[in-house]
Amino acid sequence: GGNSHGQLGNGSLTLSAAPVAVSGFTSGLGWAVAAGGISTLSHTCALRSDGTVRCWGANGNGQLGQGTTSALGNEPREMGAFLPPVDLGTGRNAKDISVSSIHSCAVLDNGQVKCWGAGGNGLLGQGTTDTLGDQANEMGDDLAPVDLGTGRSAKAITAGGFHVCAILDDSTVKCWGLNNHGQLGQGTNDTL
Repeated sequence: GGNSHGQLGNGSLTLSAAPVAVSGFTSGLGWAVAAGGISTLSHTCALRSDGTVRCWGANGNGQLGQGTTSALGNEPREMGAFLPPVDLGTGRNAKDISVSSIHSCAVLDNGQVKCWGAGGNGLLGQGTTDTLGDQANEMGDDLAPVDLGTGRSAKAITAGGFHVCAILDDSTVKCWGLNNHGQLGQGTNDTL
């Protein structure tokens, strides 16, 4: 596929019509992978079996969660052991991830949801339109979890282009972000 920002993770910007090995990773580590976006905005995140999340590719909105807007995976020695995990907070790991071209979300081991990247239309569930993850001190314990409601936790998450939906512990679904076509399922076009 396209590789304009290193989203293939092979340490280059060369596109590939055939499968390529991701630099520095070995098989059998129990990875789950989420990729999203158009070729100029694409990034990829992987959830390792140890609960850590690693992201690479385009990063113009901080969607890699590293406190910068620098792409990763497009240069040698940026993948594998060189690729830092996303800071999800003290003692926190992920159990599910999903990405779009401009943001990333994770369900944490305690059922909380954290999203980072572009925040337009309330996409990150923070009640603001702020971009998060593109500057220092915006990730980890500084990144507030999404308010899912009193006593609620998430089981799974999916990131649409400009909205997010989570399946909660009581099997209900909550969605937030852009709602111009009613994609939040509220019977309106109001952005939440």
